[in-house]
Amino acid sequence: MHFRRSRATIAVVVGAFILGGCGGGAGPASLPTSMSPSVSRPQSVHRVGHPLDANVCTSVPVKRLRVTPDSLTIAQNGSGQFTACTQYSSVYNLTVKPAGIVTVPANVTPTVHRHGIKAVTITVTAVAAGTATITVTDKKHNQQVVAVKVQGQPLFVVNANGNNIAEYAAPYTGAPVATISNGVNGAFRVAFSAGGNLFVANDARSNITEYAQPYTGAPITTISNGVTSPFDLAFNASGNLFVSSPNNNTVTEWEPPYTGAPVATISNGVNTPESLAFNGSGNLFVTNANGNTITEYAPPYTGAPIATISNVDGPSAVAFDASGNLFVANGNSTVTEYTSPYTGASIATISNGVNLPFDLAFNASGNLFVANVGNNTITEYAPPYTGAPIATISDSLHVPTGLAFGP
Repeated sequence: MHFRRSRATIAVVVGAFILGGCGGGAGPASLPTSMSPSVSRPQSVHRVGHPLDANVCTSVPVKRLRVTPDSLTIAQNGSGQFTACTQYSSVYNLTVKPAGIVTVPANVTPTVHRHGIKAVTITVTAVAAGTATITVTDKKHNQQVVAVKVQGQPLFVVNANGNNIAEYAAPYTGAPVATISNGVNGAFRVAFSAGGNLFVANDARSNITEYAQPYTGAPITTISNGVTSPFDLAFNASGNLFVSSPNNNTVTEWEPPYTGAPVATISNGVNTPESLAFNGSGNLFVTNANGNTITEYAPPYTGAPIATISNVDGPSAVAFDASGNLFVANGNSTVTEYTSPYTGASIATISNGVNLPFDLAFNASGNLFVANVGNNTITEYAPPYTGAPIATISDSLHVPTGLAFGP
């Protein structure tokens, strides 16, 4: 594999909506005589025509409180729903334990259906990976528990010396759950489109391969028109693909479906471009290996840089956190953090566990992941990032040069 100068260092939003009509039968059941809490398992009764409350809002009677489903599995930053049904409550109270995994409303008001049956569908929003329970309590202190598992985003790692892409499931420290090698040839970086497809920059073949889930099959598209030894890829908010080409000092832009000729070429201020990233304003940031700078471009990007960041040391990667702060992987085995407008001194330096960092990525929880080509590891840091790693990934890594979190 051919390495250039800089590569020598390798060596729930919460919601509740009201259901439609639900009922049938002779009338409501009598009220319970006790006010003490009662926990019962959900009952399942099929009702055609009421898909959301099919398993809870039976004809008569609806005794105590029922929910469906009683367990949910949600992707991180995703959402799920369950339905609650009772005869007694004008308001449901909801509590979550532990806090910080999912969010739900503190209370919701169901719609009163025929025969006094009251039902509502509740949206659960995932916040962080982990498990939690949601306890629903009605007016008569009847309770039901919904178990929720939030799955962390899968992590995809480019193994430059393994000539593959390894996929890891949260918490990432185990063996890969899948390996992608079909069509991969001399890859350095990967990126995901808004539609969830995986794009791989193949330096050795001067092409970009696109994969649909589960990604392990053959590429569904190969992009080669205008591609020369691609290094990094990034998508802007419009879904256009940007590719850095260090060998010809350009960053090229393609519109979907990407197989045509580039629609723009960026070369002003570019000097051996490698890493690419967009900030929240849609500006493009490019690391220049031979210029030892990071240049910033405003749309349509083909003009002169609007800013140049020079307080860096052999930058190989850039990434933005949720607050818009810029993180830079440096050749001196540090990761430095900058606040907007980024041209000043760094506000923090991360060095604990960092060994020739080559790529950076943030997961949905805001943790920082650093690919260390110096010791074949990926280190994970919790905010404010300057402490020791909270996890180290090493299984099946072979010069990790690229990181990306999947959908």
